[in-house]
Amino acid sequence: MAGVMLRSAFTNVMVKFSERPAFVLVGKRADDFSSLRVTQEDKTVIEAPLEGRHFRWPKDAPPIAAASGYEMVLNPKVPGAAPAKLRFFVEKPTEASVEEMILINAE
Repeated sequence: MAGVMLRSAFTNVMVKFSERPAFVLVGKRADDFSSLRVTQEDKTVIEAPLEGRHFRWPKDAPPIAAASGYEMVLNPKVPGAAPAKLRFFVEKPTEASVEEMILINAE
């Protein structure tokens, strides 16, 4: 891992992820979520559980295609609680690309 980036889960800013994102939730709502769903144009790309506050793209899942218009929804553990949404895009990796661990602020 070569870098750490901090992102917010509750803004309308579109952020950049790698083709196989990995992240850790931080902040006061970090323990409120149990799973996630990634969509692009209303099509589900992946649904997966969180491992506590952590997520790493499954090795057996294909990488996310380089594109924009993705949305990640963090599903709450408690029924009826508000989900968190994060819009993101993926850039095609280059030889100079480094793996980043992303911290998502779930305030």
